[in-house]
Amino acid sequence: MIDYSEFFNEKALVALFSTNDRNYKSDTNKKNFIEDINLKYENFRFPSQTHSSNVQFANKSLKYNDTDGLVSESKSYNLGIVVADCVPIFLFDPLTKLYGLVHSGWRGSVNSIVKNAIDLFQMSGSKNENIQAVLGPAIGHCCFEIEKNIIHLFDPKFLSRKSRKKYSCDLKSIIISDLLSLGLKKRKILNDAHCTFCNRSSFFSYRRQGETAGRMLAVMGWKGS
Repeated sequence: MIDYSEFFNEKALVALFSTNDRNYKSDTNKKNFIEDINLKYENFRFPSQTHSSNVQFANKSLKYNDTDGLVSESKSYNLGIVVADCVPIFLFDPLTKLYGLVHSGWRGSVNSIVKNAIDLFQMSGSKNENIQAVLGPAIGHCCFEIEKNIIHLFDPKFLSRKSRKKYSCDLKSIIISDLLSLGLKKRKILNDAHCTFCNRSSFFSYRRQGETAGRMLAVMGWKGS
């Protein structure tokens, strides 16, 4: 387990990322992980994760269809997502206490899902320069290959050619570029450089394992909730 809580420097805020100790596709494994860190599973909200760029506010509902990010205005709702190469993004404003958790694959990244999340922060009174962000483990530029037929979707500065038909893509740099362009401060962005594809002993990877790949769990919430 990787603990990012200290980065946010908020006494009761928890921001954690699992390793491949268990497959968190399973609701039972999600529940066990959450209860092991002394949080209440019934207070967690999970988006459906369809590789969209849609972000919603968490509320009483347990269903967030066609959604890949949640933002919470209340300490009553903690957040979770599962990943296996896509980028988990933790967001927090220490002044408004808003927090968010976003699942950003290549589709979400090129469609600026992180901007959609930051827009919700703004709607609730946050100033972008106050927001902190953590990018957790994900497939790195070293290993993420895309085919020539979709390179037109990406800014060329985030691509490097590997062969006649394949390019390497730097997903995290796309997201960090978006965050900086939105006014977040560089010192308030933490990029965990672990590559899920490279680190087979610690992480699941869909690109490496295909349909048999498990999922890691990212959670964000409040102690006592």
